[in-house]
Amino acid sequence: MQKDLIEKYQLPLVVFTLNIAGPVKVFDLTRRTFYEGMSMIKEKLFVNNFSIFKEAIYEKITGYEAYLLLDGDANNIKYSLLEVEEDTSLGRLFDIDVFDITGDKLCRTNYNKSFRKCLICDNVAFECGRSRKHSVDEVLEKEIEIMLDYFNQKYATKLSQIALKSLLYEINTTPKPGLVDLNNNGAHTDLTVYLLQKSAICLEPFFKKFVYVGINNKEEKLSNILPKLRILGKSAEYRMFKTTKNINTHKGAIFIFSIVLCSLGWLYANNIAYSREGIEKTIKELSTNILNDFSYISRKKHVTHGEEVFIKYNILGIRGEAASGFHSLFTSFITCLNNQLQKHSFNDSGVYTLLNIIMGIDDTNMISRSDYETVTYFKEEIHNAMSRETIDIINFASNLDKEFIHKGISAGGSADLLALTYFIYFYEREVDVNLDRMKS
Repeated sequence: MQKDLIEKYQLPLVVFTLNIAGPVKVFDLTRRTFYEGMSMIKEKLFVNNFSIFKEAIYEKITGYEAYLLLDGDANNIKYSLLEVEEDTSLGRLFDIDVFDITGDKLCRTNYNKSFRKCLICDNVAFECGRSRKHSVDEVLEKEIEIMLDYFNQKYATKLSQIALKSLLYEINTTPKPGLVDLNNNGAHTDLTVYLLQKSAICLEPFFKKFVYVGINNKEEKLSNILPKLRILGKSAEYRMFKTTKNINTHKGAIFIFSIVLCSLGWLYANNIAYSREGIEKTIKELSTNILNDFSYISRKKHVTHGEEVFIKYNILGIRGEAASGFHSLFTSFITCLNNQLQKHSFNDSGVYTLLNIIMGIDDTNMISRSDYETVTYFKEEIHNAMSRETIDIINFASNLDKEFIHKGISAGGSADLLALTYFIYFYEREVDVNLDRMKS
């Protein structure tokens, strides 16, 4: 095939396969690795201005094969594609051969590159292969480890980026009753847009770690993972307070994102396809013992605002939302956002969704800043306004913002759930929900 393609088109040829030990060459990880490699190759060719004249992929039981005829100099093509083999750990499994128009295969040693090292030891790979120094099982185990580590890293990084984006989108959504937005600082004298942005950015490394808690504990019973997650959550809080000079910017967001990101990591590691019902069930199992927190309130010297509300009104707050698997989010709030986006801008859809969230939950932040009766009154006001056939949602939210500021009310818990709603929206569009693979 190589010979026929070169003779017919008189163009340099790139042949891409994988180095997989053992008789079984095709399974889920190798499929993903092959197409990841194809993506890397095409990106590198594009960056270096090489045009693909013809492309063919053969999905054989003996392993996937790609053939690319390129318009360019074979030596330059080889040099650029050597970087693909060396840019990432995954590249060690790539076999990228480049043939010139005479049919000669270009060797990496001609470009001041040493022979490839063995995956197991530091010897030259072909010498270990020729002497059968390592067993097939030993090599395959190492190859699987490389593939898993690469895709776990990619998945956790993607989710951390989506989480950060969701928090930034929530900050920018305007107007938000009693909350910091692009119009004003709401009912907060110690918060600004810039402080919230700074706080969100400092948390991104922890979002990635939350995913890894789920991945690394895939064989654990979900309810046993929560204590480990809480330790990491405290570290995230410490980093937040250090960044904000002891101002609480995202303590609630850390709580809810830690649970959701860990749950997604656990599902991913166990090869369980994403569904709203599935993630809700997973979160619920992870949070099985979370309401036990209220059993120890009497022993605490200092209680949070949410715990004060529980003592006074027996309202479970955000812990109750987690214990339900964030049921309202998956059955109502995400649907609300999707419906609104068919008619309005992202900002206005976010405002509308926030009002639905305020109306649909018991926001302990609002209650602690006023009382249950006041919050009930405003929830009824929102319900009545949104029941009208026509409503200027931005004007209504702006007027509500003024009232909240006057009374010192902030819907902080609802804002956290809006950010989480944004996260699920982005996740379902930027990650393949059937295979948990990043979409191009």
